[in-house]
Amino acid sequence: MNFLHPSDGVDHSIQIFAVPEPATISLLLASLGLVGLANHRRKTK
Repeated sequence: MNFLHPSDGVDHSIQIFAVPEPATISLLLASLGLVGLANHRRKTK
C-alpha cells in the first residue's frame, strides 16, 4: 500500500502482514510444548 504524505510529498510504502488464525497459533504452541517436553524427558533419562 502506498500513500503520499501531505506535508513532505514523499511517497511512503506500508507493508501489511497476514495475521494467523487462533487455531494456527494454538497448534504451533502445542507442538513447541511437545518438543520441549520430549527434549526434557530425553535429558533427564
